[in-house]
Amino acid sequence: MVQSSGMAMPTLGKQLMTLGGTLLVIGAILYYWSPSKGGLPGDIAIERPGFSFHFPVVTCLVLSLIFSGVLRWLNR
Repeated sequence: MVQSSGMAMPTLGKQLMTLGGTLLVIGAILYYWSPSKGGLPGDIAIERPGFSFHFPVVTCLVLSLIFSGVLRWLNR
């Protein structure tokens, strides 16, 4: 029989629950705060007859910071 460390499974379980909760929160934010509702201040939206361009600059920056923080926390 192979014995595993007593700390590995609780730590992994805690990390998976945190990751799941984080993804749930991010998913809810993306679902309820869509660019069609205006997005964040600083997002670029250009609309002209026959042409529409949307680039969520600030939204991308915020999501990047969130994902970087979560990954940094998981790598500790």
